[in-house]
Amino acid sequence: MRKTLLPLVIVSAILTTPGVAAAKIAPGSWSQDGYGPGNTGNNPSEHVITAANVASLRYRWSLVSPVSRGSCMAQSPPVVASGRLFLTDQGGFAAYNAVTGARLWRKAMAGPADRQTPKLAVAGATLLAAADTCGSTSDPDGDLTAYHALTGAQRWTVHRDAPMDRLVVDGDVVVVGGGDASVDAVTAYRLSDGKQLWNRTGVDLAAGVSAGGRLLLSRADHRGALGVDLATGQTLWTVAAEWWVLAADPAGQRFYAADPNGQLIALDAATGTKAWAVKGVGGMNGGIAEVAVDPARIYVSHQDEVLALYTKNGRKAWSRDLFGAVGRPVVAGNVLYVPAERQPLAMVEPSTGNLLDDSSPIAGVFGHPVIVDGRLYVTDGRLLDTFGF
Repeated sequence: MRKTLLPLVIVSAILTTPGVAAAKIAPGSWSQDGYGPGNTGNNPSEHVITAANVASLRYRWSLVSPVSRGSCMAQSPPVVASGRLFLTDQGGFAAYNAVTGARLWRKAMAGPADRQTPKLAVAGATLLAAADTCGSTSDPDGDLTAYHALTGAQRWTVHRDAPMDRLVVDGDVVVVGGGDASVDAVTAYRLSDGKQLWNRTGVDLAAGVSAGGRLLLSRADHRGALGVDLATGQTLWTVAAEWWVLAADPAGQRFYAADPNGQLIALDAATGTKAWAVKGVGGMNGGIAEVAVDPARIYVSHQDEVLALYTKNGRKAWSRDLFGAVGRPVVAGNVLYVPAERQPLAMVEPSTGNLLDDSSPIAGVFGHPVIVDGRLYVTDGRLLDTFGF
């Protein structure tokens, strides 16, 4: 897995040259930042990289993002679907062959110095990009644009007089959320043509999460939360407690949320009924925990530790100190991957917390790794490294 500068430059040059043969289309996906609409951080279809072989991963190739002076944008963890990898950079975003890294097409964004890094998602043959202005801290705007995923051709675009900080796609509905100094709003659009389906003000979507076609929205006045139907925006239930959604369970039946007191809460997505709550692990001092969820356990970033709690009752299964501020954990192939500040990427057995590779050379991970079809992708904000066999 050790790599040097010379091979990196050569590989990057070869893979961005037109005419590189396309590899066979792979079936797996990581189509939204949190894997899918549930934001679970869990890819259950990964069967190539497993606990038995993860320590044998080798460096394969890299992609270096172009530099745009004064840009507000950066390289972020990619989304992957139908054998294509979609990656942001300081000037826009591009589509690459997910197996070889060969660039297929690129979109330059107008005024990169006044654009935040777009949030990307893939739904069928459509790539969605939600981007906010970065020149104003009090009145940013957002634009949601749909592209043909195969060609990069624009399909439609809509503008919103509020930022689009969060994005989730579930079925044929695209939902964005975010607020500025004057309004907090959540808006839903039709995937096929961008037609607005509904808009609610005074609420926010803390993360891009849909649980079986239901959203958990937080009231902007801090006076509670509500469950709404994703397709119609109609209220399903309300609670007086202030909850910020983190993820759903893989079955889409439960929300996991945090509250201002640092509790991590599991609740029924259909009724809002609380199943359990654990104190002190939902995030404190303005920070919110990041999680990954599989059917048996929820994995929680907590200061310098990663904790595993049983989804059935919230009881602690295990914890591991990673000696650095822990980022978002993700699960794939029965391996838990946990980035930590100034530490190697931890590769952990989900059931026990035991390290599967105690000498990982992967470090400096920005955001979280993405694992699809036997390839592990990590970015440091400008350089994307790919590992496989």
